[in-house]
Amino acid sequence: MQKPHPPLYLAGATDRSIGTAGKQGFGLMLSTLTPFDTLATQVAHYRASLAEAGPEARANPGFGHIDVARWVYVADSDAAAKKDSEEGLLRHLKHFFGGHQSGYLGQTARGEGSVASGLNYDTLARSTIVHGSPATVVARIEELKAKTGLTSLMLHYPPWYGTEKATRSLELFATEVIPRLRPPAKAAA
Repeated sequence: MQKPHPPLYLAGATDRSIGTAGKQGFGLMLSTLTPFDTLATQVAHYRASLAEAGPEARANPGFGHIDVARWVYVADSDAAAKKDSEEGLLRHLKHFFGGHQSGYLGQTARGEGSVASGLNYDTLARSTIVHGSPATVVARIEELKAKTGLTSLMLHYPPWYGTEKATRSLELFATEVIPRLRPPAKAAA
């Protein structure tokens, strides 16, 4: 009943769901586990599909917006981020891709270039996750923005870090990462 209604998004991970999001005028939410390079391909498909959206679909405030979910962990250094998160991250992913999954997850787990095909921390740090020092996290988010044109980033903090480490990561994100991502303030004329 609200006019305009809140922005509507569709989570997409396959060509079909991503195309549907564009054709129906939804904003697009992209997966935590999709490598950066694959995200760029998915975004191109979404943008091409937007051309098929009718006038009513284009009225969605989320039309053309791209939200990317990422596992984010900020520590004082890249080495500290790896030390804090490697074991839990790999344990979680091995369970997640343990062969009992079907559909999208099963396809992702088996596909060439998938997260599961390169299941080690260093590969994930280069291709998928946003972990490291504040400077590394800023650089990874800037890379993600350049490859996808994202309009929002959904931070995903898996639970194995513990309260203290998760709190410290959020504090570093708020004080060291966010200020570096904001555009510079315009000078008064």
